[in-house]
Amino acid sequence: MSTKILLIDDDYEDFLIIQDLLQSSKLKDFELSWNDNSEDALHSFCDNSYDIYILDYRIGDQNGLTVLKDAIDCGCTNPIILLTGYSNETLEKDAINAGAADYLLKNDITGDQLYRSIWYSIERTKLEKQVYLVRERAKSPNGILILNKNNQVVYANEAATIFLNANMNELSNMHLHFDFKPNQNHEVEITTRNGGLGVGEIRTMDIDYEGQKASLITIIDITGHKQLQNNLLTVNSRLEKQNNYLRQFAYIASHDLKSPVNNILSLLDLLNIESKLDDSELELFNALKKASNKLERSIQEMIMLLKDHKEDSEIDENKVDIYEVYEDIKESIYEQIEQSGAQISVDFAEFNQVGYNRVHLRSILLNLITNAIKYRNPDKNLKIDICTGIKEGRKYLQVKDNGRGIDLDKHGAALFGLFTRFNRDIEGSGIGLYSVKSIAESYGGSIAVKSTPGEGATFRIFLHDKIKSPMKVLET
Repeated sequence: MSTKILLIDDDYEDFLIIQDLLQSSKLKDFELSWNDNSEDALHSFCDNSYDIYILDYRIGDQNGLTVLKDAIDCGCTNPIILLTGYSNETLEKDAINAGAADYLLKNDITGDQLYRSIWYSIERTKLEKQVYLVRERAKSPNGILILNKNNQVVYANEAATIFLNANMNELSNMHLHFDFKPNQNHEVEITTRNGGLGVGEIRTMDIDYEGQKASLITIIDITGHKQLQNNLLTVNSRLEKQNNYLRQFAYIASHDLKSPVNNILSLLDLLNIESKLDDSELELFNALKKASNKLERSIQEMIMLLKDHKEDSEIDENKVDIYEVYEDIKESIYEQIEQSGAQISVDFAEFNQVGYNRVHLRSILLNLITNAIKYRNPDKNLKIDICTGIKEGRKYLQVKDNGRGIDLDKHGAALFGLFTRFNRDIEGSGIGLYSVKSIAESYGGSIAVKSTPGEGATFRIFLHDKIKSPMKVLET
């Protein structure tokens, strides 16, 4: 392989002299290039595109020391020899301190001197680079091995000897074989720094080492990461079992309670028909019946919620007519709407059909409408606006009211929690919004809310949305 040399000198005669000296020296295989402009030469310095550089101390109006410093600052790591026309001990020291590999006088230089300077400079630079790499590898917390073409260990840093539980002498007698392709990661058993067993991730890469093909093996201790991963899997498994247990318990409990509550309601109806109650007894009777009805509704909502979790939600575009579902809801809660004086407006012009299970869509609309009625502002005539829309290509169903509103800064994080209630003076189970969020997310959608206390709330259900988030705040 020829030695690539760049001479940076503004005198062409100097180039011819250097060329003659090299041709008369022992350096028979070389490529000499010439550049008379230091600014142009800087690119060659930065790219390390030559094995060695010979730089004249005077090049145009530039100082050779300045060019030398600029070359090193821009990343030149290959040797630079400084040439000068006169002897100056101070300049020589300055050149060496600035990073020059050698300092030569033009008038006294011979072919053999130039050859020795080039050869020693290149070899010394190679050695310095190797020493630097060895130090960096030695400091690395990762294990580093270098294997020759026979898979014999020719280098191992301290971390590698710890992980493999063997010193360098023992490793050098080993022939390690990794049965996988370069640039692939694999896990192996290692000895950790505290002496226990752990897991290491091995990465391999083909390199050139001291002029020969070799393999660079990096061993990374991932024991802590694997422990966290295993702990997470264990916790997730426990949570899944606990969730299944809670669902089964809630399902059994709700169904076991359903029959006794229905019996209580039947007995209350019978008592109301056959008994003549005075005013105080009638008040107590009505309170008992009201509480029983509320318990029945809570049980029904719990059963519906559990059903939502069990059923698979298959997306089928244009399946359910939103307006038909709304009309069904309006009929079923006619008395509540009349008593509240709510004015409900609907606008499904953007789209009026969605790929939802009818029961699920009804549950979403019913919960949002009844919530608006429950939490209406007593100082205003209740208005509820229901519409569909499309934002950035995403369909949404929106329910907006002018009710009491919600302090999102205070309650936003818990708004969609199960059994969460913020107004104890208003009846409710705390299941409604949780159910709405669960249904929306089961279809790959999400829910967003915008609200100001005293002004009302806007709930927007994004349909078939890939972004799953506990809560989003609507943009103004």
